[in-house]
Amino acid sequence: MAILTFVAPDGVEWQVWNVKPSLSGRVTHVDLRPALESGWLCFQSESERRRLVPVPEGWYELPEGELIGLWEQASPVSRPGNPPSP
Repeated sequence: MAILTFVAPDGVEWQVWNVKPSLSGRVTHVDLRPALESGWLCFQSESERRRLVPVPEGWYELPEGELIGLWEQASPVSRPGNPPSP
């Protein structure tokens, strides 16, 4: 699994990786929406998490500027106990 690090225009460092859920028929504690069953890109900083669906092919080979473009398209998601950022 590739994990990339980049710095957003506001100076915040982010990591990004591809999440591929295991749907092998096992009962899990998380119910996935159908759109997420094929996976997503997870963008995470110290204070925020974002998700991009679907995963663009070759995302791990993109130059930093294009990776930042994907980050801008990604939707904020809440961490357990924290509401999403406005």
